[in-house]
Amino acid sequence: MDAVKQIFDQYGAIMDQEIVAVQLGCYSVALIGLTAAIRKVRPFSRFKRPNDIPKRFLEERRELTGCVKRIDPNGALLMVEHKPLISLPVISKGELPVKILGVNISGLGVSWLQTIVVDSEITFIPVKKDTNFVQCEVLLPNKNL
Repeated sequence: MDAVKQIFDQYGAIMDQEIVAVQLGCYSVALIGLTAAIRKVRPFSRFKRPNDIPKRFLEERRELTGCVKRIDPNGALLMVEHKPLISLPVISKGELPVKILGVNISGLGVSWLQTIVVDSEITFIPVKKDTNFVQCEVLLPNKNL
């Protein structure tokens, strides 16, 4: 038992002498962990093109939020201004083209979407990326509640 106590005392003495190196090591590990977390979660990213969305978001079916700015009548695309988890004013705004998964929209449907959905907050789950748009499951919260 005395040998274990002596080893701890020696270890403590070394740590006291090398406090700057210990602090530097702890801060380095914390910075590496924070960097890895930010790269995985991407809390500041504002998606403007289908290629901006990481493949991992599609696989994990991660929910994203945004505001529908307009409806593009060619293909009935929702032009969504994506809202990141943490919004920074220096990141430029843009519109992500979103197609509702499994729904073919005709002329009257586009008119209905323009009346109901424009300027509304939506939640969307990206399912598949195409070159010009992202196919998503779209959820529109009920405004009457």
